[in-house]
Amino acid sequence: MGAPSESTLLRLFHRLELIGPAAGDAPVVFGRFEAANPNDRWTGDALHGPRIGGRKTYLFAFLDDHSRLVCGYRFGFAEDAVRLGAALQPALAARGSRPASMSITGRPSSMPGCCGRARNSACAWSIPPAPPPGQRQDRTVLPHRA
Repeated sequence: MGAPSESTLLRLFHRLELIGPAAGDAPVVFGRFEAANPNDRWTGDALHGPRIGGRKTYLFAFLDDHSRLVCGYRFGFAEDAVRLGAALQPALAARGSRPASMSITGRPSSMPGCCGRARNSACAWSIPPAPPPGQRQDRTVLPHRA
């Protein structure tokens, strides 16, 4: 038996819906995702910064998704929830209210996965007190519903 013909393969591909749209046919675009109003959604991110004195630095920043305003930021030498909270506190104080929703894209490793997204303004984060000397110093963020 020989190889199948081109038309046989095309019929098979069409039947299995493996043939996409023609080169000129672009799929419908639903629009750019963006918050409808200022202060509807903030996005937080932790980015790696330059080394200072041989130590890594991290930038924590919160941006308003509608206006792209930097609501709060903080540099730190550790990527943890303490520095995240230090960036978020002045942002909340300066803006006067919580956003309708918040997402953190660059979650610090000490944050549990369930805290990556706060779905409504009633969600808050609390940071437990520092542990006694000699114990681990990293802290976790705990979600609370108000």
